Amino acid sequence: MEYAITLRLDTAADADVRGIWQAVADAGIGDYMLRLNYPPHLTLAIVDEKTPTAVVEAAFDVLDKGSPVALQLGEVRRFEGTSVVWLAADRGAHLASLHRMLMASLPEECVHPHYRADVWVPHVTLYQHGDMPEQAEAIAKTLWSPPRPVSGSRLELVQFPPVAVLRSMALGTKKEAPAETGAL
Repeated sequence: MEYAITLRLDTAADADVRGIWQAVADAGIGDYMLRLNYPPHLTLAIVDEKTPTAVVEAAFDVLDKGSPVALQLGEVRRFEGTSVVWLAADRGAHLASLHRMLMASLPEECVHPHYRADVWVPHVTLYQHGDMPEQAEAIAKTLWSPPRPVSGSRLELVQFPPVAVLRSMALGTKKEAPAETGAL
């Protein structure tokens, strides 16, 4: 199972993204994001399963958990040559700092190439693993009005698939929440 370190969205953004996921599912286009059973988030890194858990946990521990991360979510986009539809997220100073800290604390060869320092594109996924991305993109564009200021309110270390939360920390607190398990 691979690892991911994620930044979960605030309550309002969470509800808006879930609304898009639901509309895409209701249209019969795909329900993968709902079946993932994990809240809307921005992934800071995906780390391969060969990496020792202790290494990934140590990287999670160095992240600055002092305050929520101010973000601006922008346009609905699609990664070229893929079915992945996503919301663009600005790479503000706080988000960029979190990503730099994470990359400095993980062996580069363990990090998925799309999440490495030079190529990472901060985003929130709206649709993937389906064959109707144009339709999903059209629905998302009718439901989303950019730009929208939001905040990242929680950092999590998860393993997947299925999603299992190993560590969870609300930003702006020193208290770690108990781990939860999600299922596909």
